Amino acid sequence: PVQTNPADDIVQGMLTPIGAQIGAAQEIQAKVPPRDQVFNHVTAVGESIAALGWVAVPSKPVPYVADMEAASEFYLTKIIMACKKLETGAIHTEWVNALRKVFSDLKAFIKEHHTVSLQWNTDRSAASKMAANDEDTEDSTNDALSDLLDLIQGPVKQYEDASSKLGGMVAEQAMDLSSSIKAMFRVVAEAASKPKPSSEEFAKTITPLSQEMGKVVEIASSCDPRDEFFNHLTAIAESVPALGWLAVESKPVSYIADMAGAGEFYLNKVLVTAKGSSNVGDHRQWVNAVKEIFTSMQKYVKTHHTISLTFNSGVKPPSSIPF
Repeated sequence: PVQTNPADDIVQGMLTPIGAQIGAAQEIQAKVPPRDQVFNHVTAVGESIAALGWVAVPSKPVPYVADMEAASEFYLTKIIMACKKLETGAIHTEWVNALRKVFSDLKAFIKEHHTVSLQWNTDRSAASKMAANDEDTEDSTNDALSDLLDLIQGPVKQYEDASSKLGGMVAEQAMDLSSSIKAMFRVVAEAASKPKPSSEEFAKTITPLSQEMGKVVEIASSCDPRDEFFNHLTAIAESVPALGWLAVESKPVSYIADMAGAGEFYLNKVLVTAKGSSNVGDHRQWVNAVKEIFTSMQKYVKTHHTISLTFNSGVKPPSSIPF
């Protein structure tokens, strides 16, 4: 790298060849029937190749690669089990080990050189990290519920508006994500007024949230991969588990970053595929709005729930809640 962070459209242009190769690998996966002797091999690669999208992940790229890699483990294990009695079993085992080493070495490389995210102009990376840390430590002057309400009325509302411009299933899914975040608000509000409950009681508390999150995923699952909004819907479905930070016992900020990172690959595909459309600006606005939700959520959680969800804080909900 020899430059500072370039503009988003320049980054997208740089990522296009990677996206094309990832897509090519996944196309091969789609063509191989389940009974083919190499089905598990191509599926293992197709399921994990999205790990190369780490270059576009805003934070925690190593966990992102690990998550993508894990998607292949089931198929790699099946390869080893199926080939035990074959004369060529050793070749298949060698192939599995080689693929695992690719990701092992990739994680080691990223951890060494790009721990936080892809580094630009590496001579100045240390200074950039210091500046980022200074920015992250800015404290909020509001309480936990007021700040969360600001997130809903700000970034979430902007995402709703951007989704309305695109319409169709994107707008429909936006309402489900908005409902999920509002359900998250209600959990945080309830937690502020009582001691930490048992695991069973808390599971009941977050059931409405889980149901709303399920709707977000369902609408993406019902979309044809050839649909113009497939990447939009999948990006949100891959990221919505971030709302599960409420149940994470430690490091909820990192958890949100990891989950949001899972949708980053599809957000990049949205930008790439929208380049030739007449409303490319609307798609770009939508992508930025999605990113802002999860960026703001990380900042919010870092400020008010650094270790885990805070219980019995005594904070009362704002006098006026518009939902």
